[in-house]
Amino acid sequence: NLVTLDSRAEQWLWKTSAGLRRFGTTHVGLVQSVSFAPGGSSDYLSTGWDRTLRYWSASKKRSEVVATFGSTVWNADWSPDGKYFAAGSNNGAVRIFAADTRREVASLPKIHSIFSTVFFSGDSRRLFVMGVPMLYEYSIPGFRLLSQRPMGVSNNNGGATAQSRTHVFSLTPRGPELIDLSTGKTLPLHLKAPKGVKFISCAALRGNTLYCQDRALALYVYRYPSLEPIATLAGHTDFIASARLHPKGEWFLSSADDRTLRVWDLKSGRPLLIFTDMGSQFLQVTEDGRHLYFSDPIQVTGIPLDLSLQQMDPGVLLEKTQKMAGLCLDGVHLKPASLCSPKKSP
Repeated sequence: NLVTLDSRAEQWLWKTSAGLRRFGTTHVGLVQSVSFAPGGSSDYLSTGWDRTLRYWSASKKRSEVVATFGSTVWNADWSPDGKYFAAGSNNGAVRIFAADTRREVASLPKIHSIFSTVFFSGDSRRLFVMGVPMLYEYSIPGFRLLSQRPMGVSNNNGGATAQSRTHVFSLTPRGPELIDLSTGKTLPLHLKAPKGVKFISCAALRGNTLYCQDRALALYVYRYPSLEPIATLAGHTDFIASARLHPKGEWFLSSADDRTLRVWDLKSGRPLLIFTDMGSQFLQVTEDGRHLYFSDPIQVTGIPLDLSLQQMDPGVLLEKTQKMAGLCLDGVHLKPASLCSPKKSP
């Protein structure tokens, strides 16, 4: 890893060497989303601006095109029982596939929305399609429309990469509202936030977590159902594209149109990692939480999500880094270690 420190020696920007990267599916256009197979598998689905849904086989280390849509494939999701997966495009098309054969088993009527975010219920018996301004519910199997109900605006700029399977959280003219997917009831929410804060997007994540972004582009994270504020995360300078709670529950991950990807510590509200100059619209984490996936920009790339270096004193970290590299930092310049003067004792 290449590690750099900011002027306060508090914030580290990491770039991972090619030798540590896992290279996966390559799309012709930008990668929009990645969804891992359930059960800890390394197989995944990827969707892209090239209008394709692709399946990556970890054992074969290659991908295949499962289907081609008429427009950007917005997202894909696996049923938790592993029997099906579904994908939706930004022209309202939704298609369902058998996971074992990867063949299409149903094509749902197009919805009237420029975004179609699909996800299965926790028991795999229902498929939900979020559009603006409706939420659709279908039976699995059977693929019949069970209900449709109005909803507000959720984060459809890119979408939650671990959308809650129990609730839908959105903004309406009346304020934030939560739809309980088990009962179908819509609940108004009164979220604690500083006076004058106006939310522009919200989403419900797995791990009983809600988040909203305000007009100042800060993120507000809440626990559900207590609605206890967990953290306020400030640093992004553009709209959130993708967000999720880390499987361990201690970190929050976000990517934005400011071309950064951030890993936040929820206790301190500070970023632990910031990846800069990223062309990635999405981020995803493996089920065990050990690898982070993003696009680079048309190829799915995975890197170790290792924060062990964060435990080091910045001075010790810098000294070890210089020694390993055979270089030393002289002001703002790097020099061969042999040309550096030894440090004087204070």
